[in-house]
Amino acid sequence: IRFTDSTATLTALPALVADVHQAVAVYLQSFIGTKACTACRDSVTLVTGNVHLRLLASPTGPEITGVRLSGGVAKFWVVSALPIDSTHITAQSDSAQFPVDRSPVRVLAPRLVFVDSLGQEISPLPPMVLALGEKRTVRVEILTSIGLCTACSDNISLAASSNRLVFQDAEGNPISSIVLSGGTASFVLTGWAPVQNASISAKADSLRTQTAWSPISISSPVAEGFLTDSDGDGRADLLRLDISVDASFFQGVRVQWPDTNGVLETRTAPLSTVGLTPSIAIAPFAFGATSCPAEGCGNLGQMVIVHGTDTVLIPFPVRDGLVPVIVRATLHYASSTSIKDTLWVRVSEPLQPDQGKPWVSWGRASVDSLGTALAPSQGGPTDPRDLFFLVDSSFLASPLDSIRLTANPPGAAIDAAGNAPVRF
Repeated sequence: IRFTDSTATLTALPALVADVHQAVAVYLQSFIGTKACTACRDSVTLVTGNVHLRLLASPTGPEITGVRLSGGVAKFWVVSALPIDSTHITAQSDSAQFPVDRSPVRVLAPRLVFVDSLGQEISPLPPMVLALGEKRTVRVEILTSIGLCTACSDNISLAASSNRLVFQDAEGNPISSIVLSGGTASFVLTGWAPVQNASISAKADSLRTQTAWSPISISSPVAEGFLTDSDGDGRADLLRLDISVDASFFQGVRVQWPDTNGVLETRTAPLSTVGLTPSIAIAPFAFGATSCPAEGCGNLGQMVIVHGTDTVLIPFPVRDGLVPVIVRATLHYASSTSIKDTLWVRVSEPLQPDQGKPWVSWGRASVDSLGTALAPSQGGPTDPRDLFFLVDSSFLASPLDSIRLTANPPGAAIDAAGNAPVRF
């Protein structure tokens, strides 16, 4: 009894190679010496060297353990649902003294690949960039040498190089594996915090094939803060946000601002609102701290994301939305008389010079909210925050009167960021 090919050629046979789930025909023939025995009707017992290699009577079954020669020949099929590196088939004829082997027999591992929504393999894999919180459906398929392996089923284990990447099912539940159906499967990829140059991998546990995608990045959200004084008391107490991701994605916000000596102070507030432009009340900063630090306002804010035991801070710039305020005002007298002649005013930050408009007004706020404007004088103090005004005995200020920066318009009290007192 001999293994031969479909043409009954008595030559050295090459390796028998098949894909998973691909039934391949195997031929047996009886010989006397080198002459075919067309009258032989041997009964042949068949065994394989691997439990996963099945013997079939036809490409679709049933499973068999032997064949009977007809006209001196027989044919059967072998198939395996799993890859096999190398094995053999043994045939023992009831009329032959020794068995014969067909080897090597190999079943090739398929390829696990990423595909697009049309089922086309994505090759080469481009960089994947997701916005923070974006959900991206990722599809995989099992391919053999002839295409999609619709008969393939397996568990696909998923892994990521960073815990900031999260695998989900279609309902948004976290997962660590998926199951092939018809040779295909999909999952949802998202990220809870920014990450760069990460990767994901998918591994078919039994089919011994895997694939990976890199680089994968989760971009930082675009955010900007606008710090203001909500009640006009000269203290920053409200942060207005403009962000590209809904506020519900974050658990809190931190903001830094200098005190009057330039030392940065920090305020933290929970974030329990929604929307892209929320306003967050914060504990007030120091009175008169109305301008950015000398190095600028970049990255003075931080969005806070808490995920399990991990906390991620995402920096953002804070714009100055604080109106300058008068922090001190004093009347000075001439050396020879008790007549008031000079009003000195210290402003929280330097103002933009405009001598053609009033800067400071005085009066009793309960009676006249706008007050009476005073014209600034030339020269005087060297500190750009100091203003002074020449007055004489006609200056009718009295106790309980107040000094305030003149509202714009027509006031000229505008800081470098364009903030100015306004009329109410």
